[in-house]
Amino acid sequence: MDGFFKADKYNQPFQAAAEKRQNKPIIAVETVRKESGEEVNVVDVAGVTFESFASREDLDSIIATISPTPESLEMLQAMAITSQQHRGLINEGPTSRGKTYLFNRFTELKFGKGVRAVDFYCNGQTDTMSLMAKWVPKTEDPEDEGLWNRYTESPTGRSALQGIIEGARKGAQAAEEIQRQFVELAKHAGITKTVSQWQFQYGALPRAMTMPKYPGKPISTDNPPRGIYMHIQEVGLAETHVIDALLQLGGEKGRLAGEIQLWEDGGRSVPAGPEFWMYYSTNEPENYPNRQGIDQALARRNTFLKLGAESPASRQFKQYLDNGVPFEKMPQSLRAQIETGQKNIVFPIAASEGAYASEGAVEMRLLVSDVLSDFHEKLKGAMIDKSIEQRTKQKFELTDDEWNMVYDFMRRFESPDLEATLDRAVYFHYIARFTEKGQERAWQYWEEIKRNKEFKKRLEQTVPKEKSVRDAEKWADLSRFRDGLGSMIKGLEQEVVAEASGSTANQPPAATAKKKFGMFGR
Repeated sequence: MDGFFKADKYNQPFQAAAEKRQNKPIIAVETVRKESGEEVNVVDVAGVTFESFASREDLDSIIATISPTPESLEMLQAMAITSQQHRGLINEGPTSRGKTYLFNRFTELKFGKGVRAVDFYCNGQTDTMSLMAKWVPKTEDPEDEGLWNRYTESPTGRSALQGIIEGARKGAQAAEEIQRQFVELAKHAGITKTVSQWQFQYGALPRAMTMPKYPGKPISTDNPPRGIYMHIQEVGLAETHVIDALLQLGGEKGRLAGEIQLWEDGGRSVPAGPEFWMYYSTNEPENYPNRQGIDQALARRNTFLKLGAESPASRQFKQYLDNGVPFEKMPQSLRAQIETGQKNIVFPIAASEGAYASEGAVEMRLLVSDVLSDFHEKLKGAMIDKSIEQRTKQKFELTDDEWNMVYDFMRRFESPDLEATLDRAVYFHYIARFTEKGQERAWQYWEEIKRNKEFKKRLEQTVPKEKSVRDAEKWADLSRFRDGLGSMIKGLEQEVVAEASGSTANQPPAATAKKKFGMFGR
């Protein structure tokens, strides 16, 4: 990824913002005050920001456990972006690539140290009830409970339960009829006494959707459903009925659905809390026996990030960090490689700019649609005729969801250069799904279409004049500050020498800049 986004290919305000961002820690925290007066901690992952419920102390502690390689930063940025876009993320990559570790750290960065997402592990024995919901006999006899659990975990029991759920989905049976069928199943399970009461238990998915702020307390007005992140592990091993259940999460224009229906309870609707988000992880099916690619319908409802191998420099960097070697003590050549990779990952978001969504930016949006439409069709055709890499097991197809996610990205994550914003959006929602060679080929298509459409020239003509003026003023201020930095330092040095010699009287004041910009220590 980092090779596609070198700052010097974009305009001067973008370069200045990227340079300014590099003066802060690559993963930083800032406490800001909202218009309501509420203070909130904002986490900044190489320019991509998100609000956190965690304390400043917790955030500093969590960040210290993350090795900020370019590959790790890319994953964390993808999580921050898709969670704010309310779109699921699928991470596919080799074992020990950090898929689960970084997701757990991201969950803590969002909700607090020690907070865990709801996990669901897929294998050949996984049943839909564990994911969605199930009825259990309300009995005080542990033997009856044991009989029921053993039966529902057996192939016969799972098949019978799945039949009831499918029947409810097709016929929308009432809860009372479903309970009657469960009473019959209890007899097959070996429970001799009549079970008059049954308890409905949420599975992993509705629990994640409705998780309140204080999980140990009942949901109430003071403790409403907030939702939490959910991790579907090894989704490449999921059974068909589990995939069918997960497809309910497909919402409008590529986003996660706002609710699901539990056919285990006659089609009851379960709304999602505002912080609910889905994350999937899996290994490459081509490199592991007895695995298939992720179902195409599920893959197209989520952003798909194909992880390659970590660079040798990143591996060495992580080893040094794990062994307690400070960054400044590492070999200079390694530090240079890591800093260059981090620099290319930086994406400085210009919060509150809002130029792309403004009424005066219609021509800009027309241009983006024009270029993106051509790329969409070009890539779609290349995937069909296999002029771009098609893997043996994992297949993809493009839909309207991709361009809708790009447009949503443009509104949410505006940078000082619209082309830089568009490049990131296209990478995450179109190109990141391919292997390294496929990504390079798709990126060539994208750059070729932009050139053919004279994108840069036309973009300059569409940028609202007031924004161009603001950007020029910002760049001029930054340039003046940078140009005057040498004289400022020289003046300060003269002042120190003068103070040391005791002759500060009648000395002219040291040169200072009228405006100072973010000079933060790394």
